[in-house]
Amino acid sequence: MCQISTFEASRKGYLVCATNCPWELDTAFIRRFHKRLYVPLPNEQERYNLLKLYTDNTPLETTHECWEPILRGTEGYSASDIVQLVQHALTIPIIQLQQNKVWKFCDHYYEALSSRDSFDGTYTIHFADFNNLPPNSVKARNSTINDLIEALKEVKKTVGDEEVQKYHCYVKNY
Repeated sequence: MCQISTFEASRKGYLVCATNCPWELDTAFIRRFHKRLYVPLPNEQERYNLLKLYTDNTPLETTHECWEPILRGTEGYSASDIVQLVQHALTIPIIQLQQNKVWKFCDHYYEALSSRDSFDGTYTIHFADFNNLPPNSVKARNSTINDLIEALKEVKKTVGDEEVQKYHCYVKNY
């Protein structure tokens, strides 16, 4: 409290604080702050913008329609939840490599052979565990929108409806 009082007396800047549990703060502490802001969970457009930001360096489909199932699936997600979702989705191609046993060797790299690949004679097929391939010789596929959809099965929202109601109550009373 003493440090905050000293800061208030100086008037040389702004003190910005954040908490996920404002109802647990001491009322004397809360009184020291003249302005309180509630930042709600991101809406659909904000979630779209966050997803685009976090996947900016990843080649994914770019039409808004491709994102529809993900935007519906992320209703109630926080920005942090969306970060976790994208990080999980980006690891899916790596996890698949570790589980793969059938490889195509093309352009000096081993790539996981997919059932969608047609044999056109431009590569050779190898059977091996991931750990038995030479170091730095494996190339992962690019992440896809489907990886994000798959990640939705694993990464769930962390802010429940009850907690959102608590925030609304708090904002209403303070």
